[in-house]
Amino acid sequence: MPGKVFISCGQNSSKEKKIADSIKTWLESPQNRYSAYVAIDVQNLFDINDAIVKELVLSDYYIFIDFRREPIGWVWPFKRKYRGSLFTHQELALAYNLEFDHAIFIQEKGIALEGFLKYIQSNSRVFKKHLEILNLIQQEVERKNWSPLYSRHLVVGDIVRKPPIRYGDHTGERLVHIYEVIIKNKRKDKAAVNTLAILKNIEGPNGSSIHLDTSYLKWAGQIGYSRTIFPSRDASFCLLQLDYTNLLSVYLQSAADMHPRLPVITGHAGPYKLTYQVFAENFPLLEFTVLLTLTGNLNTTSVVLL
Repeated sequence: MPGKVFISCGQNSSKEKKIADSIKTWLESPQNRYSAYVAIDVQNLFDINDAIVKELVLSDYYIFIDFRREPIGWVWPFKRKYRGSLFTHQELALAYNLEFDHAIFIQEKGIALEGFLKYIQSNSRVFKKHLEILNLIQQEVERKNWSPLYSRHLVVGDIVRKPPIRYGDHTGERLVHIYEVIIKNKRKDKAAVNTLAILKNIEGPNGSSIHLDTSYLKWAGQIGYSRTIFPSRDASFCLLQLDYTNLLSVYLQSAADMHPRLPVITGHAGPYKLTYQVFAENFPLLEFTVLLTLTGNLNTTSVVLL
């Protein structure tokens, strides 16, 4: 899932709407590959909570563009000052509370620095003409080294093969090689509560879909199939097990209640694509695919992220 950019931009005129659309188009272009959301004006608290807060929580990056509104007075030496966009300032307060690590601030010249604007004054870029905005955004994205691969939510880390162990659960015991994957919580302010993982699908060597166990997978180092991943921490779950005595048999450590446990892949070498999903309360769905190259030989069998 590409990095998501929340664009907070006034839309009081068709010109301002075109600017927001041009930024979204540039971010989502094939050479950039971000996902972008342009905040739309809403009329009540329900809409703010349902649309704006939800999108802010799910976003990885934040862009603040402040257009001038009506004049509010004069400052020395005889320069007129203007109010900024009230709607974008409300979003700025929400974004500030969510502690975005990566943000870009763009302001039109002459806006009075009030409220949260005082705190971001040193980090903001100033424009005089609307035609400058997209270029300023492009410069800042490059300068700050933004990447569509970044996320401040749940992300996939390394895959680790553990030493052979005798593993037992409610379905029996077997000697296995376990492959685990690390899941990282990149949020600094929120725990990933009730995190669950499943194997969604297996694609076989001939492209066919294999019937499989889609029950919850076990987290490493604890009993159970649900895990809380605390802010800025990580946890691992078992992707798959290889039978120590038959390296062409692949098992899951899952909650499925079957006796004996049956392999999800058995007897056939080849490349397999396994797609997993990770769910957590108030976090976007994390989906990823690994390539299992099954050879029957531990030295040549591999599991890599796609």
